[in-house]
Amino acid sequence: MKYALLFFVWFVMLSSCGSDDSDDSEMLKDGSANDSNLVNESLADSLFVLAPVLLENQWGYIDKSGNVIITPTFEQARFFSEGLAAVKVNNKWGFTNKKGFASIAPQFDSALWFSEGLAPVEIDGLWGYIDKTGVLIISQQFVSAFPFSDGLARVDIGNGNGKWGYINRNGTFVIAPQFARALSFSEGLAPVKVEGQNSNDKWGFVDEAGNMLIPQQFEAVSQFSEGLAVAVKDNRRGYIDKSANIVITIRFSENRDFSERLAAVANNNRWGYIDDTGRMVISFRFDEVDVFSKGLAAVSIEDVWGYIDKSGSFVIRRQFERAGKFGN
Repeated sequence: MKYALLFFVWFVMLSSCGSDDSDDSEMLKDGSANDSNLVNESLADSLFVLAPVLLENQWGYIDKSGNVIITPTFEQARFFSEGLAAVKVNNKWGFTNKKGFASIAPQFDSALWFSEGLAPVEIDGLWGYIDKTGVLIISQQFVSAFPFSDGLARVDIGNGNGKWGYINRNGTFVIAPQFARALSFSEGLAPVKVEGQNSNDKWGFVDEAGNMLIPQQFEAVSQFSEGLAVAVKDNRRGYIDKSANIVITIRFSENRDFSERLAAVANNNRWGYIDDTGRMVISFRFDEVDVFSKGLAAVSIEDVWGYIDKSGSFVIRRQFERAGKFGN
């Protein structure tokens, strides 16, 4: 019953609050904001990290001590980025701030996270981009769209088999739609896959001008993270550097991106973590894991999630039906 009440309060606030929380800053007698207080509040907010968790089939947010900061009231919730998080209410997506107030009212069919000041949102089956006031900056026109990274965003214009390219913040194509598959830019490179008569059906990497810097040769890849990318070549798994050299060979069945110098690897359906030399630092004992973020990683044992630190010790006990990464 209390969740239903909190949900109602959150929904009512949508109609009463605009894109700015005017009550959050101390006002001087002449009506101008106290710059010092605004700076201090902004700094405190940027250091305050939250993670989405699922409790009793509803999503809310906790802090790094495991305290519930935003009571679970949402149908779905994504991680915080740039001070906002996409949440689903009454089958529509909007954005909440860290106080649990609706910054952008639920109105979208789907929404991803903010990056570089913009967030992809879906309206009537097509994707565009909004700013933090909820204004549509790049009109809905794409079959799929993802957040900006390195100043570019990957988008799909459709055309049957899919045509992926990269746009800038003006919505202009910088790299023309030409790829059958594409991932986002990271550290100046993006994984792409070209299919067709003259293609070897493999992945390579392009630079921000669209030049194929690492030729197509991999069965599977990830984006670069901390100088390394997951790559599968000739059925061998590992991590490559930006010269396409395999610098860490993986003998396990699955591996994921590095984050905070640790990467998740799987063996016999159990997950652990290696460091950036390939050394096992957290043993295989988890059923599922997420990346490290803000020093912690969400992990599950027997479908119950908690958070571990980089020693592998639980710092937030297992208690959640699902859990996501910390963000701000």
